[in-house]
Amino acid sequence: RAHLGHQTADRRAGQVLGRHDKVRLVPFGEFLPFAYILEPLGIRQLANLPGGFREGATDRVIQVAGAPSFAGFICYEAVFPRSIPWENRPELLLNVTNDAWFGTSGGPHQHLAQSRFRAIEQGVPMVRAANTGISALIDSFGRVRSRINLGDAANLDVRMPPSIGATLYSRLGDLAFVLLLLGVLMANLICRRNNL
Repeated sequence: RAHLGHQTADRRAGQVLGRHDKVRLVPFGEFLPFAYILEPLGIRQLANLPGGFREGATDRVIQVAGAPSFAGFICYEAVFPRSIPWENRPELLLNVTNDAWFGTSGGPHQHLAQSRFRAIEQGVPMVRAANTGISALIDSFGRVRSRINLGDAANLDVRMPPSIGATLYSRLGDLAFVLLLLGVLMANLICRRNNL
């Protein structure tokens, strides 16, 4: 099995300085759930590599001298909420993706919008490099500060906005939603009990 990942290298010395393996694979795209049942039926994954891909073990923050520390999101990983190790909070989020398989549909725009959510939930700006998609600099509040539109070839040279303090979601993850849901259910029960 192969890992889907990207690495940062020192071009002069040829050394790998940091590596991130994709932690969340796309079902039916990069792995086939229940392959032992579905493959005999002729169902295959889109990226048909014998044995499929294997996900990386953990999320990590990559630190390279002279560059801001970052947490990587490869392709569609930017769609899924996730916790990032905050013992060394990153200065930016980096989403590298190839949106070519979307074509000119609404897919690249939706993928950009979902990337904005990651910046908001973590309170950290995101650099999004999408060949054939929409590249952008997104600030910690989810605002697109600069972008390269779908189908355009260009580069961005912009100042990185600062990150904000750790958000509630970055500290509690989905627990915040569960606590809110429990609070609403408790309030509902109390109102019903008191005939309100």
